[in-house]
Amino acid sequence: MGICCSCISCNSAAGPDPATTPATAAATAPATDPATPAPELALDPFPDPDIVPTSPGNLTEGWFLNAATFNFRSDMLLGKGGFGSVYKGLLNQKVPIEGIRKLRIAVKKLDSNSKQGLRQWQTEVGFLARVSHPNIVKLLGYCQAEGDKELLIVYEFMEKGSLNYHLFGKRSDRILPWETRVRIATGMAQALSYLHTMEKPVIFRDFKTSNILLNESYIPKLSDFGLAKWGPNDGGQYVTGNVLGTRGYVGPEYKSGGRLYVKSDVYSFGVVLVEMLTGLRAIDKNRPPGKQNLREWT
Repeated sequence: MGICCSCISCNSAAGPDPATTPATAAATAPATDPATPAPELALDPFPDPDIVPTSPGNLTEGWFLNAATFNFRSDMLLGKGGFGSVYKGLLNQKVPIEGIRKLRIAVKKLDSNSKQGLRQWQTEVGFLARVSHPNIVKLLGYCQAEGDKELLIVYEFMEKGSLNYHLFGKRSDRILPWETRVRIATGMAQALSYLHTMEKPVIFRDFKTSNILLNESYIPKLSDFGLAKWGPNDGGQYVTGNVLGTRGYVGPEYKSGGRLYVKSDVYSFGVVLVEMLTGLRAIDKNRPPGKQNLREWT
């Protein structure tokens, strides 16, 4: 049996609902032919949270997600990141009493040219399988097939896209009221607090606006745990390692010395707060010299 787990049980895929397509989607896909349902699939339960998946996957699960995303068609693309691309998908979910209901999902697929690859896929699945918080995106499933060439992660669908999309877009329908911005900042502070106060602290390490997703009610959820790292639990104040993250959000003590503190996430949180208050990006090379780095400028 390949590596694939989920808390959902599905038996077919259908086209996306045009009325509920998020603004981040490039286009809406037409309805699929009901005569060609996706293959039936019984999914395994989540793995032991202390075990990171390493064995090869099963192509059946890959075919299942191919059907849900129309073979990862370009007009189902929601966005791209360092790991790969994220696609919208639609499943028919079996629900007791209610029967069948449509479930929208987001599927992250490894880019064949990605330098992050298997290790970050394992890290993200491992952390998301062991955390549960209203302000952290839910892991619905994952799949590994063809060695480490087909790496997929399935999340709950976030209708309003990323905070980055709303802060720095020019269309008026993206503008966030101040009340909403406060609610988003509060939710993100609660998510980080949850991670930092776990029995073994988790340092997110890549806190930025593009990793903050919003649902239909603009409730924020932290996503993309590929760079997350266990914090110190032996009385130490920091852990060490290669400097990873996003320029403009990385704290100076980590950038210069490789010392990663829990408070390194708090630094990044402060940068995002300044972005939310000013509407300016953390790094913008179009600004005049001396003002391109928002932290240094402010």
